[in-house]
Amino acid sequence: MLLEEALGATLMERQRDGISPTPVGEMLLEYCERRGALDEGFIASLESYQRLETGRISLTVGEGFVSDLVASPLHEFTQLYAGIQLDIHIAGTSGIIEAVVDDHSHIGLMFHERTHPQLRFWASSPQPLMAILSPQHALANQPAPLSRSTERRAHGDVGYQPWGAPNGRSSLSAGADCPTTGNEH
Repeated sequence: MLLEEALGATLMERQRDGISPTPVGEMLLEYCERRGALDEGFIASLESYQRLETGRISLTVGEGFVSDLVASPLHEFTQLYAGIQLDIHIAGTSGIIEAVVDDHSHIGLMFHERTHPQLRFWASSPQPLMAILSPQHALANQPAPLSRSTERRAHGDVGYQPWGAPNGRSSLSAGADCPTTGNEH
């Protein structure tokens, strides 16, 4: 009876063979059934999300990572977590940092570990930098690996040789503290 008072309507009526819902009672029953189905659907979606069966992950990566990601890790990830949507964006180091700091991406992968007060690096590892040299270049006949000493000028020292890199906004240019000749194009 309290529910009927709250709704301002009769929900049940007595008949010779028992009770039956009024039209308002039938509307309330239908509402409760729909509400129950919605609650069950929400709980199922939430449990699926918590089991990493659904969701979305946004990655912003340097261009050099794309082929390595597609070759193995992304394929394996999509096999294990087929319901997770991956959004992959390509940017330079500054763009990667900006995307993560501004919450446009969950994860950023870059070649040059640039510190930022709002970022924490989960993993960092040195990677070799491959050089394409003319056979006549001064470093072409040096034993590998070449050094990058800043303490002395040496014939086999990469830091004191002319070199070219993409424009100053690239990860390679930003990560290199070697002097350049001005012929970087």
